[in-house]
Amino acid sequence: MDDFCAARTGEIPALLWPNFAPPYTAQMNFGQKTTQFSLDECSPDELSKVITQIQKEHPECTLVKTSHVRFQCSNLSLEDLDAHSKGKLNDFVAENLGEIEYSLDALYRAIVDECQRKSRTTDIAESFGEVLKGRAVTRSDAEDWLNRIRDKATAPTWDEIAADIDAGFREKNLMRKEWHRYCIEALNCNVAINVVRTKIQKHLQSDINSGMSLMEIIENIFPQVEPLAREHLAPISNERIKVMITYESCT
Repeated sequence: MDDFCAARTGEIPALLWPNFAPPYTAQMNFGQKTTQFSLDECSPDELSKVITQIQKEHPECTLVKTSHVRFQCSNLSLEDLDAHSKGKLNDFVAENLGEIEYSLDALYRAIVDECQRKSRTTDIAESFGEVLKGRAVTRSDAEDWLNRIRDKATAPTWDEIAADIDAGFREKNLMRKEWHRYCIEALNCNVAINVVRTKIQKHLQSDINSGMSLMEIIENIFPQVEPLAREHLAPISNERIKVMITYESCT
């Protein structure tokens, strides 16, 4: 972001950093200022500290537009940032979906993983819109997470689908265990799992009719997705693949 700011300052109306990082807070003493302020409002000494810190992390940066860089003071609890963030996340879910059962830890992990993935991107942005799309948490990201929770809420319990699973005792027991694991993991899908899920959903739309039983659906789709699942999710059991097909069929 600093690189982009240095290269395209004429195109960016403003950049905003939340001020809850201990190194910046300790070195620059921003807590004495108002809740929001720009670098233009800083004293020469404060401004020098900011520029020194930026150049330390990004030596190639030679230009800082003080009128474009703004800070916002935050009251995040640094003693227990995870708990604070999970509380905010739970409030967000409740506001959008009401009281609903889901794994808060799995959802939080999914969001942290996505933020870390975006922070590591090496793509060169050609516009500020591309910066937001590639680096920021967007509205579509939030909708995707909410949709995952909706899917989990609509998924049946194992007891509700067990009668439709025609398998031997051992295989059925392994599928039951995988079902309970996957219902949680579906909230925190990585890229590999999403590739397989997308393949399953494609075949559900094109190859399946409403008259098929659950076992017919599994038997029809399994050979279509097994090679892809083993390529991206190895090692993976047959029972795990069947559970993934079952989950997509039920949500």
